[in-house]
Amino acid sequence: PGPNTIRVRATDTSHNQSKDATVTVSFVVVSPLTVNINGSGTVSPNLNGTQQPVGNTIKLTAKPGTGQVFSNWVVGDDTITTAALSFVMQTNEVVTANFVPNPFGPVVGTYQGLIYDTNGLTPQSSGFFNAKLTGSGAFTAKLIFAGKSLSLSGAFSAGGVFSNSIPRKGSTPLSVQLNLDIATGDLTGVFSDGTITTKL
Repeated sequence: PGPNTIRVRATDTSHNQSKDATVTVSFVVVSPLTVNINGSGTVSPNLNGTQQPVGNTIKLTAKPGTGQVFSNWVVGDDTITTAALSFVMQTNEVVTANFVPNPFGPVVGTYQGLIYDTNGLTPQSSGFFNAKLTGSGAFTAKLIFAGKSLSLSGAFSAGGVFSNSIPRKGSTPLSVQLNLDIATGDLTGVFSDGTITTKL
């Protein structure tokens, strides 16, 4: 598998030899890819049952059906919660896209809260959080942290988890971890600039 260099020379009956002629060819090993879908949704492009080159990077995107949300991918022993998937093709690869009924209907709304350091209140570690959550689990948020206004948007996983970072001009990015309790509608979180860790 992979690139192979072939060198050929001719020899006559007097043992005279030609110069080497060289060519490089690639031997591509292909294997079947199985894409399973649990729940209602689609995967694009549709590569289920196709032969794919082993070692190539494959990219797939999951889209939930009506009344469903994307939960996760299962690739081997790995679980990935982003709808866009990128993986290296293995022999007889099997990937599974899992969709679940939309859990966000009862918790749609506006959320507001305070950000502060539980070990002591300071202007540098305090702020205010305001977010609007839609029925798909997507949200947009505005927050004031250390006196600066910041924006954040994204989507919660089917389990109510979100993590990302907010770039800040002239300062380190602010990492964000949010947890939405689907059963109660409670929204909690942790913000950190690498030095100070605060809670929502």
